[in-house]
Amino acid sequence: MLDRPAPTESTAVSPAPKARLRWPLAFVAAAGLMGAAGVGIGAAAAHGGGNDLARTASEFLLLHAAAVVAASGMAVALGRTSSLLVAVLGLLTLGATLFGGELALAGLAAWRPLPLAAPTGGLCLMAGWLGLAVAALRAMRNAG
Repeated sequence: MLDRPAPTESTAVSPAPKARLRWPLAFVAAAGLMGAAGVGIGAAAAHGGGNDLARTASEFLLLHAAAVVAASGMAVALGRTSSLLVAVLGLLTLGATLFGGELALAGLAAWRPLPLAAPTGGLCLMAGWLGLAVAALRAMRNAG
């Protein structure tokens, strides 16, 4: 077992801060899955004859996985998770999954089970980015 220092007032974390980190960390886990999917789809597109749709899906998943990690880091840095930031993280995650998933299926399997998934995902992504801007402006206003 690893030796850990006994908790003191300076090292102990109360349950409230831990609970506040739950949502951002859950979205970081989702971003990890999005990033892995983006790499896998990109590899399939490069080596398996995928087309531009699959490459675009890969790029969107990778880019938005990084954005979700960054927005989660913003929540942690602020020391709180607002409902706006949770909504932003949800919109970015859902949007990238819908958009990237639809394009990947269309590009790699020529299958479009949900034709409105890509446009719906795109709207979620735009709303997520706008929400992130609002959250950042609010944080700036509250910082002084």
